[in-house]
Amino acid sequence: ASAAVGAALGTASIAYLQSVTTKTVSPTTASTLPAANNDTKKHYPVELKEEMFSRVRTFFGDQGLDAISNSFVVVVGLGGVGSHCAHMIARSGVGRVRLIDFDQVTLSSLNRHAVATLADVGIPKASAMKKHLEGIVPWCEIEAMSEMFVMKEADRLLGGKPDFVLDCIDDVNTKAELISYCFKNGIRVVTSMGAGGKADPTKLRIAPLSECINDPLAQKIKWKLKKHDVPADQVWTVFSVEKPVAGLLPLDEEQKNAPQDFGAVEYLRLRVIPVLGTSPSIFGQAMAAYALCQLSGHVYNYDGGERMSKNLRHKLRQVFKNNEQQRFQAGAEAEFLLNDEDVEFVVQQVWNSRCAITHRRFGGHIMLTLTRWHADEPASAYNLVLIMQNEAAKLAENHGNPDGVFPPEVIAKINQRLQWAKRVYCEEIMPLDFGPVELYLQRNQPSSPAAASSAASHATGGSASWWMMPALVAVVASAAATAVTIYTTSHRR
Repeated sequence: ASAAVGAALGTASIAYLQSVTTKTVSPTTASTLPAANNDTKKHYPVELKEEMFSRVRTFFGDQGLDAISNSFVVVVGLGGVGSHCAHMIARSGVGRVRLIDFDQVTLSSLNRHAVATLADVGIPKASAMKKHLEGIVPWCEIEAMSEMFVMKEADRLLGGKPDFVLDCIDDVNTKAELISYCFKNGIRVVTSMGAGGKADPTKLRIAPLSECINDPLAQKIKWKLKKHDVPADQVWTVFSVEKPVAGLLPLDEEQKNAPQDFGAVEYLRLRVIPVLGTSPSIFGQAMAAYALCQLSGHVYNYDGGERMSKNLRHKLRQVFKNNEQQRFQAGAEAEFLLNDEDVEFVVQQVWNSRCAITHRRFGGHIMLTLTRWHADEPASAYNLVLIMQNEAAKLAENHGNPDGVFPPEVIAKINQRLQWAKRVYCEEIMPLDFGPVELYLQRNQPSSPAAASSAASHATGGSASWWMMPALVAVVASAAATAVTIYTTSHRR
């Protein structure tokens, strides 16, 4: 039924768009004409838009899509990364989009551009992008500004109180200026690092700029932002941890002899880097996904890095067990309450593989360790911190009370993070009542009667424990399969 409705709406949409859009024009004038004039933009059938964004609505919910539809997003740089980013921002329902780029579409850029065609070569990228997007979402308010971002024009270029800025510039100086302006004016921004010379999609990351590695552009941007008093750990970026497989190409003899005759702008980089078209497209799609999730309130917890090795998980668990035995005489219970999967969750998802106090990574002469944050509470996903061993010793000396040991702002941040862990794994998952004690014990298989008693007490106290998640998933999956079978059978009849 939904397929038939979609097909009917699609046919009606095509007929309607053909009746209101402008006639085909030459490539040289197409950029100045919108796909539909201002009057027709306001009179599209409601059903058309509802069907087009139906999957977005079911993903983000009514409030999420409404927030996206009322958002104003600026995309700066419309090359391989920026064109894909702007493309999906508009397709996903953002109500107002501003496109900024000084350059024109070139033949060599067609291998990675999201929408440009041979007919667009020589046309300003911003105008070409606007023309194509208006053919997809003619009701979206799209501004095309064919100029370079410069700090002295920032108030005008970023005027109108944008909800998000997507930085897809590949020049160091202008990139740093854009990020600095957004940071100091309270505008949310996500920036892209280099996609050239890279190909492995499994190495993509979205994280603070301070965590970016194997990227020459990122190193320069960190240095520039430091001069602008912008902390790298406050700038979110899309990057690849893959080491570049190709570098900048050398200039040919003609370019060497007269470099001023080449390039769109005098002081911008003239040398180019080999680009596999898939890489910038993935970067742009990731940036769009990040911005859409932020705008809709669908915030996710980023993955801090590679998966932990089996040896590291086992070592952390053993050290934790020994500490529990020494401090609380709870070795047996600690052993069964914290398995290797639990260690990986706490270390990577809760603490992003960094010390909760100093933010240092694994490595060095002082090891990171897991310990209870509040000594009077059980060891659980929402009461374990990953900290340096010397910091753990300070906490133990103060009888497990962080007050007076660490700064108040550090304590507040850690408590907030532990509340997040508790909310996600206790309040959102465990309200489904599927026999928590039985499932919990089945997962962990206590090795002694004392351990079994402790596990039962832990599983039934307050909200049920997050360790039951795998078993719950199995129960929910089984219930879902049964429901699908019943539904299918009834409709066949």
